[in-house]
Formats: sequence, C-alpha cells, structure tokens
Amino acid sequence: MRQIPFYSEEEAVPLGWQRAAVSASSASEKRYDTLIDTTRHQLKRCYWSARWLLRHPGACTDVLAAQWRLLTARGRGGIVDIDGVKLRLRPEYSSRLARELLARTYAMSERALLRHALEDGDKVLEVGTGIGVIAALCARRLGCDRVVAYDAHPAMVQAARETFELNGLSPRLEHCALGRVQGRRILYAGETLGDAGPGRRPRRLMVPGRTLAEAVRTHRPTLLIIDVEGGECELMKDCVTLGVPKILIAFYPHLLGSAAVARARLTFAQAGYEAAAASADGNRVYYRLAAPRTEEAPAS
Repeated sequence: MRQIPFYSEEEAVPLGWQRAAVSASSASEKRYDTLIDTTRHQLKRCYWSARWLLRHPGACTDVLAAQWRLLTARGRGGIVDIDGVKLRLRPEYSSRLARELLARTYAMSERALLRHALEDGDKVLEVGTGIGVIAALCARRLGCDRVVAYDAHPAMVQAARETFELNGLSPRLEHCALGRVQGRRILYAGETLGDAGPGRRPRRLMVPGRTLAEAVRTHRPTLLIIDVEGGECELMKDCVTLGVPKILIAFYPHLLGSAAVARARLTFAQAGYEAAAASADGNRVYYRLAAPRTEEAPAS
C-alpha cells in the first residue's frame, strides 16, 4: 500500500485533513476512504511521542501530524468543527486543549451526556463554560434566551464570546466566579488556556464573584452544568439544595482526591438525586431528581 507522504513543517498543508489525505493519494486508489472518514479520536495516543511526533507513521496519521503543526503554529488560527459548532484554534491554547479540538475529543463526555440531559423547554445555567462549546450546543437547540454561561477566567470568557460570534449565537455570558460567598475572589490560572492541574505554574488573578444560590434564584434553570476543574466540591452543598431538577457535573479526582469525590457522590444521593447517565470513567455524571415515592393505599 502506498503511504501518504509526510509533510515537513515548511510545506503548506490544507486546513482540511480529509482534503490533504485525498489529494496526497492517487485518484485511482480508494483504499484510504475508510481512514479519511474515520473520526480522529479513534487514533490512539500510543501513535504519538511526548513532543507529538509520530512513532508509527501511517497513511492518515502523517496528515494529522502535518495539520497539527500548521494549526497550532503561533499566529495562525484554524477553524475546527465539533458537533456543528465552529471553533477557532487560538495561539494561547495549551497543547492539550488544541489537540483535543483538532481530534474532536474536547468535552466528548459532556457532549454525550448533554444528549441525555437536554430537553426542549429547558433553561440552562452553565458554571465554567470554558471556550463555550456546551453553551453553544444548548443555545442552538433551546434558543439563546434560555442559556446563561459563567466563567471566572477572563481569557476563557473572551474565547467563549468568540465562539458564540463565530456561530451567530448570543447566549448570556458572565465573567464571574460562582461559589458560596459574595465578592471578589482569587483565581489561580495557568499561563496558557486549558492547562489547569497539578504541576502547573499558576498566575494569581482577582475576579468578580457571586453566590451560586443567587444565580440559580435569578435564572431559575432546569439544567445546571458544572465544570470548574476542582471547585465542584465548594458548590456541592448549595447545588443539591436549590431544587434544580437536573445537574450535569464534572468531577476531578486527580485535583480533589478520590475521597472528596466519593463524598460528593454521596451528597447527591442523600439529596434525592439519581445518576441517570455517566461517562465511562465515572467522572462526568448527569444527575436528576428522583421522582418521589408514593405509598400505595392499602386495599379495602
């Protein structure tokens, strides 16, 4: 089988990796069609080294590597499409975030759970919207007036706003940290977007803050989405007592510890929520309030 040739960093490669793969193969050979049409997240991480150089060059992965270098080159912003939402690859995105966008694995579990949770007529409050993918999906289905998105990171808010504008959407977007206390708060943010986690060098930012309870009372959501990378436990006691019918939450055991996550799950159960769906690793969960049990009247 003739392999698609490897592109050097100096050579221009079309932004569409499918087009690049097709043009690099001969017109008479159609054996690459399956590879070209295969969703890119099915390419396993073992194909790549730590510096994102191919370990096992192959027909499709060569083109992926070339497009990866092109799209993440500083100063160039390619457009990717995830579930119909257009997103711009910005130079300040971390390598992990840009790779997930390019491979269409970004928020993959959340997107799958959203298909279970989101219903016509819902009103959505998202805490930690990030670059705005989930809020955009909700707004596209429900209408922009039924979606409110919050994020504490000013650069993330800017990225989410760009995502909304790129897709012709205008849900309400607030730069604010939601928690248990009112007033300005300290946010520890990484040097690049999407690199939160242990071992990073955080910057200290002062951001506006308000309580989750106030936001819920104001917007009255039927679906609460929480993805705050380690801050979810602070919100737990409030979010389960506010009566929101459906909650989609992301847990980060590598930041909080498995014991804290176990306590959080127990809190949901004790508050009358049942896990309706979950990601394969169990760290993204869609909870809904269980229907109250009614005791049958004794037969007379």
